[in-house]
Amino acid sequence: MRAWLDGKPENPDTMRRFHRFALLFPLILLAACGGKHSSVSEATITNSNPTTTEPIMLDILDRIPAENSTISPKYSSMNIVHTGQAGMTFTYSGDCQPDGQAIRRSLTELNDQNIDQIIDHKITCAEIKELTDYTARITATGTDSAAYKGELAFSTGSKSNASPVSVLNTVLTARESIDALFNTYLEEVLVDKLNPPAIVKPLVADIISELTQANWQHLDNPIATYRVISQQIAYQSRTPAGLTSADLTGLVAMPATDDGPFQQRNRVVVLTHATGSTPGDLDSTDAWYILANLIASQGYLVIAPDNWGRGGTSGQPETYLMNNRTSNNALDMILAILAADDYSEFHNQGLKTELTIIGYSQGGHSAIGLWQSILTSSHNLNVKEVYAGGAPYNLYQTFKGVLAHLDNNCNEDAYCRFVDAETTVPYAVNRILPGLLGYLETGFSETDLIQGNSLSSELIVGFLRDDAEYDSLKSLLQLNSFTNIVDPIAANDTLVHLYHSPFDRLVPSENTAELTRLLEGTVNLVSHENQCNSTSYELLFNTTDKVGVGHTLCGLTVIDEALAGLQ
Repeated sequence: MRAWLDGKPENPDTMRRFHRFALLFPLILLAACGGKHSSVSEATITNSNPTTTEPIMLDILDRIPAENSTISPKYSSMNIVHTGQAGMTFTYSGDCQPDGQAIRRSLTELNDQNIDQIIDHKITCAEIKELTDYTARITATGTDSAAYKGELAFSTGSKSNASPVSVLNTVLTARESIDALFNTYLEEVLVDKLNPPAIVKPLVADIISELTQANWQHLDNPIATYRVISQQIAYQSRTPAGLTSADLTGLVAMPATDDGPFQQRNRVVVLTHATGSTPGDLDSTDAWYILANLIASQGYLVIAPDNWGRGGTSGQPETYLMNNRTSNNALDMILAILAADDYSEFHNQGLKTELTIIGYSQGGHSAIGLWQSILTSSHNLNVKEVYAGGAPYNLYQTFKGVLAHLDNNCNEDAYCRFVDAETTVPYAVNRILPGLLGYLETGFSETDLIQGNSLSSELIVGFLRDDAEYDSLKSLLQLNSFTNIVDPIAANDTLVHLYHSPFDRLVPSENTAELTRLLEGTVNLVSHENQCNSTSYELLFNTTDKVGVGHTLCGLTVIDEALAGLQ
C-alpha cells in the first residue's frame, strides 16, 4: 500500500482489496454507531445491557391455606411444600413479614431424576391484620446458582368474637368406675374387637390374661386419685384447606378438684388417637377415652383431638396420616384449651407449658408429627416426653409394600412380607388414599386408583415401574413420612420412647427401626426392643395369621408404660 501512495506500481490484488475496504468502511462505522449520529459511549451502553432471566417457578405440591383463600387473622402459621434439589437455599419475604424453616425430606424412586428432595416450609407471619390481602414469598437458589420462586397469596376476614372452645357434652366418672374401666374393656370389648378365628379365641383370651398380669399392671390396677370430668368440646381450627372451622371436636379430661387438696401436675398430656378411635365421643369402650380418664384421675389435664373426618366433621375424608393437617388441628386445640380460663388451674398460664404426647399406630405417626411441628413453632410449648409405637413412619414404603404384595413381587421385603389382602389392603384403599386424593393435587381421582375393594392394576404397575404420572403421589407419600427427614432437628431435652412388635402383621416393624436410626444422637431416645416380643406374642404370631392381634396388644403395652411414667 505504501508503494501506491509513493506513486509506485501496486499489486492488482492488493488494489482490489483496498477498494473493497474503502467502500465498506463507512458502512461498518455506521453499523457500529447504531445507524445514527451516536457517541461511542452511548453505543457501548446500549450493547452491554444483560439479558434478565426470570426465576423458575417452584413446583408447589401443597399450600396451607390454599391459594387465594380467606382465613382468620388469628392463624399466622402456614405451609408451602414443593419439590427441589439438595443444597437449595431459601429466603422469605412478603407483606406479612414472614419467616420460616425449611424441613427437607429426601425423595426416592421418581421418574424425574433431577428431583431428590421435598421441602416443607413452616412459615410464620409476624403481622396479620383483619380484612387485608397478603402474599408470602419464597426465593430459592440452587447449587447451580439458578433462581427459583414461589408464593402463597391469601386474605384475612374479620376477627371472630365467638368462644374458641365450646363444651358440647360432659361426663363425670367416679373413682371406682375409673378403676374398673380397663377390666371392663378386657372382658367385654377387646377379644370381640380383635375378632380372632374361633379355633384360637380361647388362646387369645389366655394370652391377654397373661399380658395383663405381666405387662399391664398399671392399666389393671390404676388406683384413681380423683374423679374425672370428661368433656366433648368443639374448638376453632382449620379445615384441610386452611379455612376457619368451628366443627372440629375432641376430648378434654381433667380431675375433679373439689374432691380434696389438689396439687397441680408439671405436665399437660396430649393423646393422638389410633385408627377408628374418636375420643371426643366419650365412649367408655374406646381405649383412648379410657386412657384419658386413667391419666386425668392422677391429676393431669388431658387433651385428645379428633382428626378431621371424625367426630364433629365425620362424613368428610379423614386426614389420615396427613402430618401437617393433623398437627395443625391438634396444635390449635392445645392452644385453645391452654388459653381458656376454665382449665387454668391445671397448668401455669404465662409460663412455657410442658407436654407429654402419647400415640400408637396412626396415633404414633400423629405423635411424631405433632412433636416435630412444635419444634418448628414459636408457641410457648415444650415437649418433654413422647410415647409412640406401631406406626407407619415410612408411609411411602408401607404403601409401596401393599402394591408389591398385589403385584406378587414381595421378595421377602420387610414392608411387604406380612401384607394381608383382607386387612392391610383396605387401609390403603379406605384410609390412606381418600384424604390424599380429596385434599391434595395428585392428578388422580379415586376411580383412577381404586377398583372395588382393591387398588387398580394401572396404579400397581405404573407406581412400581416409576411412571412419571405417579411422581406427585409418590412425593406426597414421602412428605408424610418421617424416616426420610434430612438433618432432623436436635431436641436433647425431649425423651422419646419408641415401641414396635417384631410380630406385628399390620404395620411393618421396619418403620420404627428406620426412625430409631434417624433419631439416634438428636434426642434422648429409648428403643423398647424388649417389649412386645415375648413368647406370648410369638405364640400368637405362629398360631394365627389374623392381622391386627399382636399390633393391638402391643398398643396396650405402650399405654401401660406411659401411664406408669405419669403416676
